[in-house]
Amino acid sequence: MNGTFLNYKIFVTTSTSTTENDWGPPVAEGSFDWALVEIKDVVFAPKAGQYVIFQCTSGMGGWTAAGEVWVYERPIDPYDLVLPANGGRLESFTSQFDTNAWAAARLTDGFKDGVGRSWASTPLPTGSHDFTYSFLNQEVARLESAVIYNSTEPNQAYWSKEVEFSGSMDGTSWSLISTGLLAQGFGPQAFDLNGSIARYVKVAVKSGYSSTYRELGEIECMEGLRPTWCCRQRREAGVLHVQFDTNAWAAARLTDGVAQGDGTVGRARLIRLGRKNSFTAF
Repeated sequence: MNGTFLNYKIFVTTSTSTTENDWGPPVAEGSFDWALVEIKDVVFAPKAGQYVIFQCTSGMGGWTAAGEVWVYERPIDPYDLVLPANGGRLESFTSQFDTNAWAAARLTDGFKDGVGRSWASTPLPTGSHDFTYSFLNQEVARLESAVIYNSTEPNQAYWSKEVEFSGSMDGTSWSLISTGLLAQGFGPQAFDLNGSIARYVKVAVKSGYSSTYRELGEIECMEGLRPTWCCRQRREAGVLHVQFDTNAWAAARLTDGVAQGDGTVGRARLIRLGRKNSFTAF
């Protein structure tokens, strides 16, 4: 949370009322110290509810402002972001041996290895073989770890070797997250993705143990804290403005995935609110 919100309350509720008394007691309340402009974390005990309401009761100076507001759901089980059943989507790839038994889609079919269940490159592979994934509804996610299952045909040595992981917010501009070296063997091999925030992840197979083919069994990208993004604002009774305008300083800027900006139209990533406002998140 970045900006100049000062005093706040946070509610988790199932109520659709605009009256604070109907929301139940706040799960957290307090004040932010803005000696340093930095991300502020508020941790509270998990509570089930349909809405999260952040109420800013005062700010520094004549305005309250924030770059991003994120609400995280407590994860129950490890969550594979790129699994199709979870909404993962293979956006692009640069190599596959065929469109069936050794296709790029085999990397997220839920089977860890085996003939007809793994990916294979084209013959005599060179350079980087890349696989780009998006997540459910192309939402932003927190990338905790990648789990790779190496694979090869029986009695062969077509194991993949060097791998590289990158993240992106737009699928065009990429930031390197980490690199790793795969062992020759079956079973899960985990790589730390450092809690990186991204809308896309690219897994690149940079080299292999054989010059004939490269093969890989499965790719899993595990989410850390699962974010529930703020997607709707609610006006309080008597409040005239819940956002400064509908573009550069709009409430929608709180969940555009960019933490800060210069306030110019079309590029701003901040929101300016009135003295006391609330917004809700599903």
